[in-house]
Amino acid sequence: MADEQFVAYMLSLTSEKESADSSALSTQSAEESTDAEEDKEQSENISPGDIDAHASRTVADIVAEYGFEKPQTGIEQSVAEAIASVLTATSYEQRFVEFVSKLGLQHFKASELLYMGGKNGTGAACAGKNKLPSEAHWPMIVPTVLLLDKIRTKLGTGIRITSAYRSKSYNTCIDGESRSFHMEFNAVDFQGHSAPVSSLFSAVTQVVGTTTHYKKRYGTFVHLDTRRRLPGS
Repeated sequence: MADEQFVAYMLSLTSEKESADSSALSTQSAEESTDAEEDKEQSENISPGDIDAHASRTVADIVAEYGFEKPQTGIEQSVAEAIASVLTATSYEQRFVEFVSKLGLQHFKASELLYMGGKNGTGAACAGKNKLPSEAHWPMIVPTVLLLDKIRTKLGTGIRITSAYRSKSYNTCIDGESRSFHMEFNAVDFQGHSAPVSSLFSAVTQVVGTTTHYKKRYGTFVHLDTRRRLPGS
């Protein structure tokens, strides 16, 4: 199956139960509260029957509906399992934790992928402008974080994610690229806890090689994305 078809299918599932219940993670700004109300209105259009029907699906059901001819492994199966698990969860936090738990990561927790950036904190230049990624964005981070997990293994020491998802307003505020893959939840910036950036980039190069994935070394951190965008973005 083409990557575009798979992502489109996953988006059709995740969008049905999209929610803005992100209060369990952080106190949101007035702008984020407005977005939350809009997401809530959308979710209220879903009938209990629709939710129950999806919640009863197994991974096998999802795989069969998508049209796989044989059991899948790798990214497709990981995302299918993650989607199946989050359909029965309640809060945004719980659903994202369930989603990430099915990816088989060795080194990273869900909370690390939801770090909203140093400039988003109270008193910072762009305080409150970032927000959490919608559930439709979640599948976009999978190929990137799977690579990052391999990079962490190769490096042999800790990695700290310094930027993952960025809202449009936050990305503009920090003077990010106008078409940044951070806005797709497909990019991460990261530093080594103790390793210098030269060693970090060396590990990235060894894992990523000459693939189409994008990597760039900056003064104190490394950027990585896998060049994927949501349909229509």
